[in-house]
Amino acid sequence: MNDHPDTCEFFFIRHAPVVKQPGHVPPADPPIEEMPYALDRLTDLLPDGADWHVSPLFRAQQTADLIAGACSPASRTADPALQEMDFGDWQDQPITSVWQQVADGPLHNWSFVTPRRSRHLVNLSPKWRCAFINGCRTGKLNFQHGHRLSSVMAA
Repeated sequence: MNDHPDTCEFFFIRHAPVVKQPGHVPPADPPIEEMPYALDRLTDLLPDGADWHVSPLFRAQQTADLIAGACSPASRTADPALQEMDFGDWQDQPITSVWQQVADGPLHNWSFVTPRRSRHLVNLSPKWRCAFINGCRTGKLNFQHGHRLSSVMAA
C-alpha cells in the first residue's frame, strides 16, 4: 500500500457471480452462487487496514464476507451511494421480451436505456464520486457491480 500522505489507493472488486435464470435479465438483488471460490490470488493483492465501502446489495455484502477472512479491514461501511442501478420492470424477465423494447435503440450498452421504475446509471455517477473520494485516509476497497466501476472511472 502507498503511504504517501497525498495519495490514496483504490481497489475495486466486482461482486461474485449471482444466481439467475439463463437467458433472463438478473433479478434486483440476487445472492451469489454457492461454489468454492479460489480467492488467494485476489486477497494477496489487497492491503490490510483499508477502509471497505460495500454496496448495501446482498451480493456485494456476501462477496465482502468471502474476502474478509483473509484481510483485516480498518472499517467496513455499507454505503448507499454504491447501490447500483437496477433494470426496473425488466428484472427477471426473459431477454427475448426485453429485446423487443430496445431493438430500435442504441444497442451498445443497456445501462443507458432506462426501463420504468429503475435507478439510472447516469443519475448515480455524481453520488459515486463523492462516496469514493471523501475521507480517504487509507486504501479503500469497494465492492460493487461492473457498471459502477465504469461509472466511477468516467466521473
